[in-house]
Amino acid sequence: MHLRHKLVLILGLVGLSLAAIGWFIIVPTLRDIQSITGAIQEQRNSIEEKYQRGQLLRKLVEDFKKIGPDKDRLNAAFIQPGGELDFIIGLERLAASREVDFDPQREKADAKARADSFPLTLKLRGTFSQLLSYLQDLERLPAYFNVSSLQLNAGPDGTIEAVAHGAGYLRETPLPQRPAPVTPRP
Repeated sequence: MHLRHKLVLILGLVGLSLAAIGWFIIVPTLRDIQSITGAIQEQRNSIEEKYQRGQLLRKLVEDFKKIGPDKDRLNAAFIQPGGELDFIIGLERLAASREVDFDPQREKADAKARADSFPLTLKLRGTFSQLLSYLQDLERLPAYFNVSSLQLNAGPDGTIEAVAHGAGYLRETPLPQRPAPVTPRP
């Protein structure tokens, strides 16, 4: 063979070898690099999300520590489990102190009602000032009672009849209490 043919053959083999190396080694390596880059990006996003959750959790813990002294007051805003009757008796005593006729009626919870609500209808009768005083006292109660509607009608003897639809809120388990002081028995 002539030198020229040998040179063309050698250059062709080198070019073919380089193409084979590129096709069988470099192209798969580039695909692997792209998949690794995608995995790194997913990991970075996951770490960022976990960091955000950690920051939120830290803030929640700080906020919980801030409300720590108010746990007793927050607990009092809910009707404790089994305390529904005590709540109604308290409303009756309040009505008696304001000389308001009082007739509570437990409502059936509809499908849209919250599971932790205690729906109640209060039928009241008294003078305007008596009812106003009762409603103001109802607002001052430690337990939260949300009046959703209030209907006022004039009674036959100059009194006012009121129907208040509302709900108290039940607490499944009370917030942790401070231990009660131990008192010795006599």
